[in-house]
Amino acid sequence: KKEKNSTSDTRGSPQHHFCVRKNGAGFTLVETLVAIAILLVAVVEPLSIVAGSIATANLAKDQITAYYLAQEGVELVKNKRDSNVLATQGWLTGASQSLASCIGGYCYIDAATLAAIACSTPNDPTSCPVLNKIQSGNLNIYGYAAGTATTFQRSITITEAVPGREAEIIVKMYWRTGSLYGTGPTNRSFEIRERIFNWSG
Repeated sequence: KKEKNSTSDTRGSPQHHFCVRKNGAGFTLVETLVAIAILLVAVVEPLSIVAGSIATANLAKDQITAYYLAQEGVELVKNKRDSNVLATQGWLTGASQSLASCIGGYCYIDAATLAAIACSTPNDPTSCPVLNKIQSGNLNIYGYAAGTATTFQRSITITEAVPGREAEIIVKMYWRTGSLYGTGPTNRSFEIRERIFNWSG
């Protein structure tokens, strides 16, 4: 609301003064920027926590999968050892279930066919092919038949600690999985070791 007042100066000429009455206060630019900053913090921080939680869950899932795949590698070697012993053949190099390609070098074993095949570069554990995820009914299994390629690589090597009696199995796992806070996939690996024995005596 504006009011017009007229006065006269000492020479008698009229002077006009205008005054503005403020009925309500608005937001200044600084106040608006502060409000936006607070809103961004309130929204972005929870989203960052959620993203970090999802990345952690994916990492944990891949670590568990890799562990079970490594343990499966050990069990495949034991299965072939047992088959050889029961067939009264060489416990590691039996004709039907030979593990010769795994002794002193790296190999991979297909769970479906039980074939032990040397990696393309026997002294390089990362040269073994990646495992495929294969749909089998309602289950997903891992193997080397046609399927969806994963990032998991499994390499197996066997060292005879006591020839004819005791050997050490080393299973190495390699894979790539996302790291925390969206910094991109990261190469990951671990290995397990286990001793096996020729229980035939």
